[in-house]
Amino acid sequence: MSLKKLLFRILIVLISTPVFLAIFTFLNYQMISFFTKDRIYKSVESLPKRKIAIVLGAGNYEPDLWINYHFNERMSASFQLLAGKKAEKIIVSGLELPGVYSEPDEMRQVLVKYGVADSIILSDTQGLRTWASIRRVKEYFESDSIIIISQQGQLERAIFSASCLGIHAIGFVAKEPARQHRLWMLREYLARVKCIVDCIAYHLKIT
Repeated sequence: MSLKKLLFRILIVLISTPVFLAIFTFLNYQMISFFTKDRIYKSVESLPKRKIAIVLGAGNYEPDLWINYHFNERMSASFQLLAGKKAEKIIVSGLELPGVYSEPDEMRQVLVKYGVADSIILSDTQGLRTWASIRRVKEYFESDSIIIISQQGQLERAIFSASCLGIHAIGFVAKEPARQHRLWMLREYLARVKCIVDCIAYHLKIT
């Protein structure tokens, strides 16, 4: 093979690979949305009851510094669900850095302020990411039927993750913030690729 032909083939590979990855990432995103669309509810009235709900991690904000609108909306949705008696207990799952920061503690504090009984709030401090939070529902809290609370994008991914783990999950949508950074959607596209990798690894017993 001549050097010219070799360089041409290398060029084709270099051009086609990112195109292929972009197409795969887009189709993967759409596939997860399609798979989960019938399991997501937008009103408390139509939402079936479950013993346990889980609200996915979102950190609160420091007054006068910045506002996490995702956090506010998830807490509001969680309260609506519990006030509607759609779940007996709720797991607050998120990141904890002992002595520094705790998403579960912040979520618990806000729910208690809303009037939710502290005794029905379960803390999961190992919810480092969506997959870990959902997996621990089954392995730590020993539940295989749950309601998941989050914004639409993460909610779809969480329900898909639950299906991979053998958990029957439905979702209750928290409102999207009026303002959302452009990189948030890109992050969700990449997170869904990681979700597929996690699912495959789990079934191959790699993790």
